[in-house]
Amino acid sequence: MVHRIAISVGAPFFNKVNIPLGLLLMFLTGVGPLLAWRKTSTESMSAIFVTSHGRTSGGVIGFFLGVREMFALICFSLCVFVATTVVQEFYRGAGW
Repeated sequence: MVHRIAISVGAPFFNKVNIPLGLLLMFLTGVGPLLAWRKTSTESMSAIFVTSHGRTSGGVIGFFLGVREMFALICFSLCVFVATTVVQEFYRGAGW
C-alpha cells in the first residue's frame, strides 16, 4: 500500500516566490526591445538605463497617490517603463 502525502502551498509562500519572478519578467519585457541583437555594448546599455529614469516615474506617482506597498510601487514603475518602451519602439518603427 502506497501512502500519499498531500502538500499544500499557501499564499505567503506563493507571493514570496512568484512576485519577484514576475517583476523580473516585467523588467525583461521592457529591456528586451531596447537591446539590439548582438550589437549591444556596455556603452549602449548604460545609455539605455541613464535615459530610462524618466520612465520609472510610475512608482513616484503611485507613492504620492498613497500606495505604500514596495512590490506595488516597483510594479507601477515597471509598468510605466514597459509602456514607454513599447511607445518608443512604435515611434522608431514608424520613422517619425
